Amino acid sequence: MKTTKSVAAVLAAVCSIASALEDPCDSVLLPSIEVASLDHLSSMEYFSRVDENTWEQRKNEKEFNSSFNILVEGVPLGGEGAASFKEFDERRRAYFKKIEYRADNRSAHEYFRSSLSEAQVRAWINCQMARGRFGFSIIEREVTDSAVTLEIIWIHPPGAPDPLPEYTTSVVGGRVASPLVPTATLFPQGYPLTQGSHVATILRDGDTDLTVTISAGGGLGVGTYKKDAPAKLALAAAIPLGSVISSMLPPQRYAEATGESSRFDGTKSRWVPADGRRVAGSRYSEIIGGAVPDLRGMFLRGLNEFEPGLQRADGYQDPDGSLRRAGQMQGDEFKSHDHKLLGENWMQAMVDGSGVFNDGNSQAKKLTTNPTTTAAGGEETRPKNVAVYYYIRIN
Repeated sequence: MKTTKSVAAVLAAVCSIASALEDPCDSVLLPSIEVASLDHLSSMEYFSRVDENTWEQRKNEKEFNSSFNILVEGVPLGGEGAASFKEFDERRRAYFKKIEYRADNRSAHEYFRSSLSEAQVRAWINCQMARGRFGFSIIEREVTDSAVTLEIIWIHPPGAPDPLPEYTTSVVGGRVASPLVPTATLFPQGYPLTQGSHVATILRDGDTDLTVTISAGGGLGVGTYKKDAPAKLALAAAIPLGSVISSMLPPQRYAEATGESSRFDGTKSRWVPADGRRVAGSRYSEIIGGAVPDLRGMFLRGLNEFEPGLQRADGYQDPDGSLRRAGQMQGDEFKSHDHKLLGENWMQAMVDGSGVFNDGNSQAKKLTTNPTTTAAGGEETRPKNVAVYYYIRIN
């Protein structure tokens, strides 16, 4: 029973029998292990057919070997647990007498840790941390413009020392509200960070984002908390999501002016150029969907209706208004009109013969013309304007 697979079988059995809930993190230990789906009645029926003559054949069958989720005194019943038919028969009899077997979850995990390689243990702990089982959680309990109260919860993996002997903390954009604590440290030197809940109140800087980080030694967990500065939050309230502003600053300079990275990111950036780009992961994308409008080369025009039932109808409305929505482009167009062309019609008459009153042959001609106006203007019809950049708020 000293093989890795047998130990993993013990843990899998504990998860499936003791807790009746399969832990997905156990699969990182030995992905090839399959937990048998046999219930107790079918298991009894199956194992009752095994005799001394069929033992050698049956112990190599999949159903037999996957019976490790059935424990007898902490040892798998099937082929992985019994070295001989006699040993199997003894465990089978015990199993038939008492079907329900339990193992202590903590003991199994401690035994499991002592039997596996360090890499396997680390993979299992990392999986549990990713699911929020172990490590740090930082929960916001109270927030004002001047202070933030945080609850730091530390849950350690099996076998980790308690209190935690080695950890580091940092506070940027604020200071802990205690004369005993340095500005950049969350807890005082030597503070006993035990498993459970710990509370800290941090005074905020008005113009700097608050970032609180705590990290356990040995890679046993990292917790991070971030909060925008009050001044930035006030600006966010003044210029809400989806707002479009014009600026004389090009994108990189605009990013610098707003305190953001010049590499616009839909999940992090508050502002992006309104150039039709996709902003997956942003609040804008969640609410509006798709990409931001492409306002390059565009004039902006208000919709006919901002609130339901309050349409403009005084002659200045958009003729396509009922078909349009915010962010939709409209092509250029001339309003229907005509031009009057002034000219002269004239007739030429010729008379043959002599005399004043002569009824001889005569001809009359009518002149028909197709005049055109001279071309004037440029490539488009537009008002006087000044070029700007447009940016839109997405987070």
